[in-house]
Amino acid sequence: SMGMRNDLGDLMPEGRLLKEFDSVLARNTKQVNEYLSTFLLQQSSSKLLSGNSAEQFLSYQAEHGATMEGFESKPQGVNIQARVEERQKYLNAVANHARAIWTKFDFRLMAVGILSNVAAAVIQLRDTRETFFSFMKTNRK
Repeated sequence: SMGMRNDLGDLMPEGRLLKEFDSVLARNTKQVNEYLSTFLLQQSSSKLLSGNSAEQFLSYQAEHGATMEGFESKPQGVNIQARVEERQKYLNAVANHARAIWTKFDFRLMAVGILSNVAAAVIQLRDTRETFFSFMKTNRK
């Protein structure tokens, strides 16, 4: 089967390609974990993130950590494909959960925003009309 070409134009064997991919995913996972830790710490003081969402992120993190530790503890080592699949599964779960919570709309706040804009427009219109009519009265004399 065909691998990918490396910078020198040589054909990279699939095993080496998979190892590279695994190492990229490991770095990506580390970055996501650092970001989540920082994010969850910041959000714990505010009301932006519900407790359930924070717990869900922590649950994904713990489950992934346990699975990876299980891989490390196997004396014969673990299939690199299994590590890659586990890292991808974790990153996808975190990404999907983040998308789900960060795209929720607060319809009450949206309605308040629309009503305040309409009220501001009505007040502006009334003031403009009063100014216009008082201008017309003074100029008619």
